Amino acid sequence: MEIENPLEILKITVSAATPVVLFALGVLINNSIKKSERSTSLRSEIYKLIGGDLNDIYSFTSHLLASGKNSAHLA
Repeated sequence: MEIENPLEILKITVSAATPVVLFALGVLINNSIKKSERSTSLRSEIYKLIGGDLNDIYSFTSHLLASGKNSAHLA
């Protein structure tokens, strides 16, 4: 098979490269999704450990801020 036309060479090159590029993109996307899932799982585990304490801290600071606003109006 003799190819003399540069356009034909380009067509064959693109035809051969397309599956390789699509495979590489698929692998990259799959790895990204798995990394995101691990991150979400880790975040969930951390919140299970400290969630109650965070709620206590939030409630305490909210109470202090609310108390401070009320006392400022009384002065």
